[in-house]
Amino acid sequence: LTLSSWSLRTTKLEWKNCTENSGKFRAKTVSFIRLGRPHQSKSTLINDILSENKHDTFFNRDCPQGEKQFNRILTDGSIEMTWYLPQVDDENILSQDATRILNLRGDSSNFETQVKFISEISSTIVVHINAENVQQSNPVVKLLNQAGCKVVLIWTQKDLDDEDQSESIKNASKLLTMSDEDSDIYEADHSNRFNLRNEIVRSIQRDLDNSQKCLSHEEVVSVARNLGSNPYLPIQIDEDNVADFTDGNRSATIVLNMFKSKDIKESKKEFLPLQHTELWGQ
Repeated sequence: LTLSSWSLRTTKLEWKNCTENSGKFRAKTVSFIRLGRPHQSKSTLINDILSENKHDTFFNRDCPQGEKQFNRILTDGSIEMTWYLPQVDDENILSQDATRILNLRGDSSNFETQVKFISEISSTIVVHINAENVQQSNPVVKLLNQAGCKVVLIWTQKDLDDEDQSESIKNASKLLTMSDEDSDIYEADHSNRFNLRNEIVRSIQRDLDNSQKCLSHEEVVSVARNLGSNPYLPIQIDEDNVADFTDGNRSATIVLNMFKSKDIKESKKEFLPLQHTELWGQ
């Protein structure tokens, strides 16, 4: 498992009237994982949460070739990241501040290292689970609880009778060490997408407001590096590969220095002619 640190350093974050560099800005983190393969798509739900305008951020099973029969050899176990950047003040948005969003691909019960890393840096974790997978999910959910991050459970219980549903909910509530009165457990099968989205957003808003866990990029890298020192949790940092990083950094510096003393228009004329000529403008 490799954390691509170098590519995440130079992203420019703009939201409302704020501008920050992603490498220095200290942000809260919301993560999404699934246990088993729930009947409803986790990534589709994330897209609903991030945008009410149906702008898809993450690939999901409703996309072309997203169906179950296609093997996801490369994506399972990867952690995708995006930034949530609010543009207006609205009580229905996920957060009033720039927020780091992580999406663990695949069944998280198969990826202990990734779950451990996510639990260490997240303010809240949204767990999407099938009722029948509760017992198999014990180690993962216990790991999240031990890390002290807030857990929001999205529940799908298709094809279970009333007695089995009631028993499964009790097991899940016990698993999360929460009482029935204050459990953040939402039944996805019994809510339409709009209502489910709003309920989960309110829960995440509350958790973020109560969380003090704000991490900069350097602090996230430090967490990964500390976990990587454990031989049972193999995490590598791309910047720690000294030879490759040094060569890449040297090449990037050379390219940037070429433009420092040049006018932007003249640089485009010399190096990017298709962005300078009238033909491109036409």
